[in-house]
Amino acid sequence: MASVGPRGPGNARIVTGETGGGRVVAGGAAQGAATHELPARATAGTVMNAPATPESVRHCVVAVAREGSRFLVIRRGPTVRAPGTICFPGGHVEPGESELDAVVRECREEISIVVAPRACVWRSLSKWGAALAWWTVDIVDASALVPHPVEVAEILWLSAEEMLDDPTLLEGNRAFIEALARGRVRV
Repeated sequence: MASVGPRGPGNARIVTGETGGGRVVAGGAAQGAATHELPARATAGTVMNAPATPESVRHCVVAVAREGSRFLVIRRGPTVRAPGTICFPGGHVEPGESELDAVVRECREEISIVVAPRACVWRSLSKWGAALAWWTVDIVDASALVPHPVEVAEILWLSAEEMLDDPTLLEGNRAFIEALARGRVRV
């Protein structure tokens, strides 16, 4: 049985036991409570680090694809927010679209890759106020791996250590990789 433990860094809520999925209510009366879905495979140490998010907040997805010790990441294009930074592929959830559909669409649009979402393993709030859902994905077809001409400058396969060593790593991605390195997130 899972429970939500004390708040961690950044007002995080931490799952303190095994869970078979379900909901966690985060935030207090002053913040307005928000319900977060827990993935079926959430375990002790899973950080629910997203504060309460009103309906007006932009909801986004992040795709985490891994091959051995390397992760599929992109270098953002020169005309998008945070140009030249390294990050995982992803983007906004369209009105009426599920997170699963959004992560598949964003991977197809940004890097022409077909993925199958597995589980939401992390939730966070970006410095721009976007509520991010971090999804592990399996690559179904990478035969046409092509960067979007405006949004993506480069496609890379990097280890967690290489990402952490890169000064251009987007800060929200740094927090995810650090949590992964500490065993607080499993992919």
